[in-house]
Amino acid sequence: MPTQNSVSTHVLVPMTKEKATMLATRLLGSYPSLNLHDPETFMTELVLEFLKYPLWVGERAVIETKRKSPQFVPSVPLVGQSCEEIVGQTRAALTFGEQWDRRAKMQLDEREEIDRNQAAETPEYRRAVVARLWPSGLLREPRALVNNPGSIPERARDGFRQFSEDDLRKLYPQPQHQEAAE
Repeated sequence: MPTQNSVSTHVLVPMTKEKATMLATRLLGSYPSLNLHDPETFMTELVLEFLKYPLWVGERAVIETKRKSPQFVPSVPLVGQSCEEIVGQTRAALTFGEQWDRRAKMQLDEREEIDRNQAAETPEYRRAVVARLWPSGLLREPRALVNNPGSIPERARDGFRQFSEDDLRKLYPQPQHQEAAE
């Protein structure tokens, strides 16, 4: 009898005593033979264990516990262990989601900062920067490159090519080591 909650809406709110009693009865009813020393105490402890967790955890724990102990009535600690495993998986998912949200907010804040900084740069300031870089040869006027393809460096005209070992040795000569005088 699963609840209507999806994984994204799970909340870690403990279940009611009635729901815990129902789950404990369902778990014990799954075994054909109950050979318990003190059934009332066992049932009370099982209900108390279920009361620590939400209903959806208890429902999954009943299934997991029956898988772990298919022939014998499971112990209360085994039921608790199953509940903790299920809650641990959900806590990990919630933690991941929180981390994701925090990183997304940081990225949005960073983007806002960049936009603010770019908005602070006036077109006149940008023109001054470009005017300062053109004479030094760091930038070439785009129209000059289009109108005069000869001004494009040869490497840029060739495009991509695989360098041979000889080409790399010419570009990056090895330093000559002098042997120490003995």
